[in-house]
Amino acid sequence: MSRKRVIIVSPLNWGLGHASRCIPVVEALVEHEFEPVLAGDGASLELLASEFPALRTYELPSYGIRYAKNPGLFRLKLLSQVPNAQKVVSREHKKVQDIVSREKASGIISDNRFGVYSKKVPSVYLTHQLSIRAGWISGPASIWNQRLISKFDYCWVCDFKGDNSLAGELSSNPGRLKNVEWIGPLSRFPKNKREHSNGPSNQLQRKVDIGIVLSGPEPSRSQFEQKVVEVLKGRQEKVVLVRGVMDTQSCRTDQNLTIHNYMLTDELEELMLRSGLLIMRSGYSSIMDLFALGTNALLVPTPGQSEQEYLADRMQRKGWFPTVTQNELDWNSIQEALEFPGLKTKKTSKGIDSATRFDVFLQGN
Repeated sequence: MSRKRVIIVSPLNWGLGHASRCIPVVEALVEHEFEPVLAGDGASLELLASEFPALRTYELPSYGIRYAKNPGLFRLKLLSQVPNAQKVVSREHKKVQDIVSREKASGIISDNRFGVYSKKVPSVYLTHQLSIRAGWISGPASIWNQRLISKFDYCWVCDFKGDNSLAGELSSNPGRLKNVEWIGPLSRFPKNKREHSNGPSNQLQRKVDIGIVLSGPEPSRSQFEQKVVEVLKGRQEKVVLVRGVMDTQSCRTDQNLTIHNYMLTDELEELMLRSGLLIMRSGYSSIMDLFALGTNALLVPTPGQSEQEYLADRMQRKGWFPTVTQNELDWNSIQEALEFPGLKTKKTSKGIDSATRFDVFLQGN
């Protein structure tokens, strides 16, 4: 029996979105007779390891990115962390070379980890962001971003190309990058709503009035959690809150709130399908999940995060999802979101299923 080709899959640990959109990538690799190996750090790696406990994992150095408590200092806080991030990129690049040799790997798929590539094997950079939206540093940041992406052999953009794109300007290629391919949105959830199943878990048999799915780096995640609890605790509506914290998989009840630290894919899908309204950040991975399921959601961008503010505004202008700032989130804005017309159709990925997508890894060794 011939040995399966090993592909290293490595998501950025920046909230859980990068890891969640790698789930369909790992599933597709397994389906097409490859052997995925996971590499990363923190909650992102923990999520993938929980979803795929049989796969081998490797720890990479952490970027340690944190958001500023004050939204007005968001960009300055990120800029101050660039020197350390560059050192981490260098360290993770060396570590990846060791993993490639140890695993005799045939390829790499890196979701926004700049150091996870190798000249020994085909290396793919997975992203939705070819151009950076970051206020006054957008231009230099985009040039820097594209320069780093150019070190990879291929760039897969998880979006539609052209006018139907979800990410708009973010996923457009200004012409500097080669070997760019738009593979369609990636979601951990199935392409179509499940019309039949064995039924939801006992915790989710009743319809949920409001589902809240939190994500993102600290301290903004905790600030958002505090805000939604303040607005919704003690009301008559049934609310399920998923904190997005990869700690013990616990569940507790506090008045009308049912609170989970995190949920794996099947349970999270049930929650999202059975909620009258979802409240989520406007991160791109969350938007892809919403499109895959065709569910109604109120988007609350991370304060000061230009990319999320841009995406939230784009979704509202398209008439797909309403948005509100974190400071203005209140019961009235939630009621208005319940009346929002929302999606008319669903758009999902068709690209990652194709076996030819992975032909780039069938070279050599």
